Amino acid sequence: MNIIRCDMCKFWKKNVRFEWMNSGICDQLRKSDKVMIEIKTGWDGGYVDYLETDSDFGCVLYEEK
Repeated sequence: MNIIRCDMCKFWKKNVRFEWMNSGICDQLRKSDKVMIEIKTGWDGGYVDYLETDSDFGCVLYEEK
């Protein structure tokens, strides 16, 4: 069984601001109408509360590097 991971996808880029973390940015999620991101903000900044996806999401945007 092949495991598909974000870091194997051509749309995923390692977050260079945080080299010590294994995190990255997907160029396609923000363009998708299948993902909703809930952000909480306040005087001290903000954070992502949750990511909501349609039941068929499964990252159909995946394309191998």
